[in-house]
Amino acid sequence: MKAGSEYAQPRTARETKVVAISPMVEEPREDEEPQTTPCLAGEEDGVRENEVAEEEADVNEDEYADSEELDAMLPDEDATPEASLCEHDDMFGDDEDMDPGGAIPPGEVGEAPREILGVDHDPQGPAGVDDAAEPPPAGPPPPARQSVTDKLRAEAKSVAHKLSHLPKNPFCQSCTMGKMKEKYSRRSAFKRELDTWGEIITCDQVYSSSPQALGLDGETESFVIKDIWSGLLHSFPVPSKAAVHVIHCIQQFVGNRKVQVLYSDNAKEFMGTCMELMMARDGGQPGVPHTNGVIERSNQLAIGGTATCLVEAGLPPCYWSLASPCFCFNLNTQSIHGISPWERTHGSPFLGPKFPFGCLVIFKPNEERTTNHKWSPKAEWGVFAGYRILSLIHHLRAHETVLDLVCRLLLEKKKKQKKTTKKK
Repeated sequence: MKAGSEYAQPRTARETKVVAISPMVEEPREDEEPQTTPCLAGEEDGVRENEVAEEEADVNEDEYADSEELDAMLPDEDATPEASLCEHDDMFGDDEDMDPGGAIPPGEVGEAPREILGVDHDPQGPAGVDDAAEPPPAGPPPPARQSVTDKLRAEAKSVAHKLSHLPKNPFCQSCTMGKMKEKYSRRSAFKRELDTWGEIITCDQVYSSSPQALGLDGETESFVIKDIWSGLLHSFPVPSKAAVHVIHCIQQFVGNRKVQVLYSDNAKEFMGTCMELMMARDGGQPGVPHTNGVIERSNQLAIGGTATCLVEAGLPPCYWSLASPCFCFNLNTQSIHGISPWERTHGSPFLGPKFPFGCLVIFKPNEERTTNHKWSPKAEWGVFAGYRILSLIHHLRAHETVLDLVCRLLLEKKKKQKKTTKKK
């Protein structure tokens, strides 16, 4: 079409109709590959410019504008070229065929669903990923870490554990039944705060049945009693476990003070004593000694201290009936842990002289009105055997009868030794 001709002007717009066109999506084929021109990196622009230059060189605009083919295509005068109508009919068909047969609702013209089901929006996949390569199969998940409880449960059923049942497994029923123990009792488990003397006193008996362990007067028991608040401790040698002896020892230890609770084991003599004295009683669990641990530890202290005093004095075990009360008295007057039990009980420390058990002393025996001792010395050598214990106070004066008895026994023993040596 020549520039400047009348047909070069735009023609008037024809009557148009809106026709709904169904959306069509071309599904890519996997076997076809796009045609690409191999080139090196950075040469894409140069290859495209060469192709465009070759197309322009093949077409000569001046020759094509003066050619007969172009003149034959031009229409005569003002008629519309038939080729345009034919080409239009061939491309789009008749207008009657394209009429949808009625007005199309305004909301449905040219609208398509936002997502088309069954269509892959990214058929090529991400860049740099090979479509033919399949992802590796997922392996099994790692095993969960067992807890300590699960391990012990599994170990309890194993053969290795059942061989010796060591170490003890809490989930093994045989270990639980065969190795059960009492609850562990720690030191200073008694947390009750006491305020007054006699709020809680505890007592127990130490039994010695062997003939070598009998006292000088045939004592077989040692009644040990202690006040928890003050720590006052004493040992009373008694011939038996009868309730009469228990009542006498408690009254001797308490005096005119008041006792609120007596804590002891469930022995019959202790129960009968509390009923006789109208005293409240509390007891430990039968067969479990550490539930009465305070007095059990006091028994151990009294036994160890008495044995040590006998060894230091060089006396046989039968003198325990004298050594045990003496040891307890010396212990009460000592300030080992702050204020002494004697001071806490009586309000003032013990000011009299103190003697260890079995030490050599000079004492004045009881006077005997005989003519043989008129001009003899009034004092004698003896062995200290303890203090006379009175109610409410521990009397300072030495037990003269005991000292005299100990001295005379030692003298008789020496005389017997001399006689045996002379006969030999």
